[in-house]
Amino acid sequence: MKKFVNICDWDIYFYHAEDCSEGLQRCKTMNIPEKILMQAESNIKMQNAGSTLTNVSQKRICVLMGDQTSKAELLNTLSHEIRHIVDIITDKKSDCSPANITGEITSYFADWV
Repeated sequence: MKKFVNICDWDIYFYHAEDCSEGLQRCKTMNIPEKILMQAESNIKMQNAGSTLTNVSQKRICVLMGDQTSKAELLNTLSHEIRHIVDIITDKKSDCSPANITGEITSYFADWV
């Protein structure tokens, strides 16, 4: 399953386990260095793990999430990756509040859990 959202002028792509190879291809178009892609690919092969990759100049973020063992683990991993997104965007654009970003992103994921 995959999702796309645009928040605060940032394009954010989410890829769940079955679509992570497509997500890695997306990361290549974002000019993510090969070494980082390899680390992300290794990370998402572990259960209950995810990776957030960013190209700040393009204002693009890609979240890759591996297989999750339960809905609780899915929520945990998703919350962890959302926190990375909030930190990235608020660090670069101060007029976006963390609460607004978190609320907007989480509203897109009701069908994942």
